[in-house]
Order: sequence, then structure tokens, then C-alpha cells
Amino acid sequence: MNSHSIDVTDDVMMLESLAARVGRPLGTSQWRIVSQLEADIHSSLMGDYDPMHDDPSWGERVGLGGAVATGSFVLDLLAAFLREYGLPTTSTERLLWYPVRLGKIRLPAPLPIGHRFRDHCDLIAVERDPADRYIVTTRHVVEIEGSERPYITVSSFVSAYTVMPEVT
Repeated sequence: MNSHSIDVTDDVMMLESLAARVGRPLGTSQWRIVSQLEADIHSSLMGDYDPMHDDPSWGERVGLGGAVATGSFVLDLLAAFLREYGLPTTSTERLLWYPVRLGKIRLPAPLPIGHRFRDHCDLIAVERDPADRYIVTTRHVVEIEGSERPYITVSSFVSAYTVMPEVT
């Protein structure tokens, strides 16, 4: 190995060992709460000003019980949930992680601002493609505390590949 080489053996072994867990739960996240301030900041960043998400009194008037979280806010937390389950979804100089796509997204129930929610995640597949990337497929069911219906169900496809530096 020259001084510019990066050893990716541990990363490849981690990805290969992850494949042995296919078909089993990855875990359940910690309980979280979306605050109105977080919802307002997210709306501002997305340019999505909707009274359903930003105006609790409007939500009361239309029967939602207050403002409700946007689906995109919680979908943006998928990487954080995966990190809770031990997947290193933050890229390093040796391993790049990036979202490929989301599968069918269902939102069966609104998530009221201030209510607790958590993610339940199953590992569906770990596949190696011809370009030597690993595609990690997970299924998420985001539970609202005290609700019979989940907030979101979605499949997530994340790509991971080892960085092979150019040899000079």
C-alpha cells in the first residue's frame, strides 16, 4: 500500500455482514418530538408555507387539533434513524453513503406538532451492483405514540460504496 492508499477492508466487511441481517428488524428509534419552531424552520427552508404546518390556530379550526408536521420533515430524519441502528450513513474518506430513492410513501395519519413519534425499521435487502456499490434497502414505519395508525410507511434505498483512490 502506498501512502495515498485507503484501506477499505473494514467497510466492505461491515457491508457484507449487514447482508446476513436481511429480513430482520434493524431497530426502533428513540422517541422524538417535532416542535413548532422546528416545523416553522423546515417550512421556511423548503419554501412551503402552509397553515396546516405553521398555524396551530388554523389547524384547530379545521379539526386537525393544531398544526401537523410535514412528511418531508420526518423523511429527512431517515438517515438519523439509520445511524441509531448502527449504520454509518455519514460519508467518510473511505465510504460514501447517499440516498438513491424512496419507495412508495404512505401517510395514513397526521403527526400533530408536539406529539411523540419513533421509527421501526426492517432491513429488506443488501445488494451489490455491477459498479461495486451496495444498495441497502430498509422499510420504515413511523409510529405516533397512542395512535393505531402509523404516520409514515416508506422504503428507503441508500447506496454505499468504498472509495478507491487513484494510484499514482
